[in-house]
Amino acid sequence: MNFYPHHIGDFNNATRHLTRVERSLYRDLIELYYDTEQPLPADDYDRLARRVIAVTEEEKSALQYVLDEFFTLEDGVYKHERCDIEIEKYRNVSSAKARAGKASAEARKKKAAPKKKKATSDSEHNLTGVEQVLNVCATNQEPRTKNQEPINKDICAAKAGTNQSDCREVFEHWQQEMNHPKSKLDQKRTGLIKKAIKLGYSIEDLKSCITGYTHSAFHMGQNENGTRFDGLDLILRDASKIDFGLQQLQTANKPGTKPNGYQQTNSNHNAGNHGRIENNTERAMRIAREAAERIESAGSTSH
Repeated sequence: MNFYPHHIGDFNNATRHLTRVERSLYRDLIELYYDTEQPLPADDYDRLARRVIAVTEEEKSALQYVLDEFFTLEDGVYKHERCDIEIEKYRNVSSAKARAGKASAEARKKKAAPKKKKATSDSEHNLTGVEQVLNVCATNQEPRTKNQEPINKDICAAKAGTNQSDCREVFEHWQQEMNHPKSKLDQKRTGLIKKAIKLGYSIEDLKSCITGYTHSAFHMGQNENGTRFDGLDLILRDASKIDFGLQQLQTANKPGTKPNGYQQTNSNHNAGNHGRIENNTERAMRIAREAAERIESAGSTSH
């Protein structure tokens, strides 16, 4: 066995009364048992002690104590009930996987045989006697050009119940709501949509979530930096983000309520804005006006 289940709670409860040396030896004996997949030999005690590095008299005495307490001596070997159960499970699983692998290979082989036989028969049927002689070693594959079979490169192909139209519908709704007409449906965005659908959200849920973010003042740019946080990678990042968008839309649809948006800072209140958030255009105009006033003031001083 290359691995075995180590249940920490079970091990600690069973060995709490042991010394550190005894606990270490017990663990070494178990791993030796699993590694060889057989009981520990009892006919050569010194050899067993060396295999678990029990060298001093104290370590050998601890080894004997652990063997007597946790193992059963039967027919010249030390047996461990829990180890035998886990080894049997491991062998059953390995055998089942081996049988399944053989059955799968055999099924593929049988499935491919009729197709191969039919292809050979059809090609021979279409050849004349002379052609059969001349084309014994020829291949039946016909050359293909790039224009013969157009490749569908749309990364929104159906997979695990998510088809092209589902992904496209959600993406185009995001483009329209967030005003990103030139954005492309790349592999990352497709993966986000598929992941959200696998979580259990419907197409309408995702569209509602996207619409919900348009009611969030903070995400629409009404924040300290005037930055919009409307990317599809943020909106559909995980379940909590999707739930937030749905909640925003639900809150916006309730009469007399406002969605959760950006809360104005104390400095803005002290400046007399009374909760009004300065957008990008107002900010640019204010900076330009202040610059013009400074230039005019400097000119008056020089005269």
